[in-house]
Amino acid sequence: AAATCAALAIYYTPLQTARKIRRDQNVGALSPLPFACIVANCSVWVLYGVIGRDWVPMVASNAVGVASGAYCLGVFIRFAKPPAKTFATQLRLLVVGFAVFVALQARLAAWRGAPKRTHHSSPYPLDVDGETRDALGLLGVGACVVMFASPLSTLATVWRTRSTASLVPAVTVASAACSVLWALYGLLEGDAYVWGPNVA
Repeated sequence: AAATCAALAIYYTPLQTARKIRRDQNVGALSPLPFACIVANCSVWVLYGVIGRDWVPMVASNAVGVASGAYCLGVFIRFAKPPAKTFATQLRLLVVGFAVFVALQARLAAWRGAPKRTHHSSPYPLDVDGETRDALGLLGVGACVVMFASPLSTLATVWRTRSTASLVPAVTVASAACSVLWALYGLLEGDAYVWGPNVA
């Protein structure tokens, strides 16, 4: 429950940023990269949770993350001006393509590896082998690391302008709490793909 709450907190904080963008009708020095990374990361973990039948907290909290990141990216695109608007639009297309590709690959793996259905078969849509689950787990680790590193994309702006306006402190605090709690959850579940990137 604590890991779910921490994840929901980290995905709520970008909504505050989106609210500020809407109020100011300006993105300022913010980057759209963290929003896009949230969508990509959470898409992978939603699928990983579906495969592992981990509906709560894995699927539930990351589904909220997909919705939050997508909404914030949409708000950014609406109020940004070129070239930031163009970059954000390209990121959205890239993230959607990435999520669709990952889902299709998992579905294809399920079709290739799943036994024929009988009335005793699992009712869940994705019956994949361990190799596919491991590949998705590794992809999730990479996506998680990129998501947590994405706020660093503004460091050049911070250095150049000598201003921290492009940073969102609430996201940093929520990220730290989220990492600790998901690491504990991963250790309790014995899932290195969950605790690994959060310990790192």
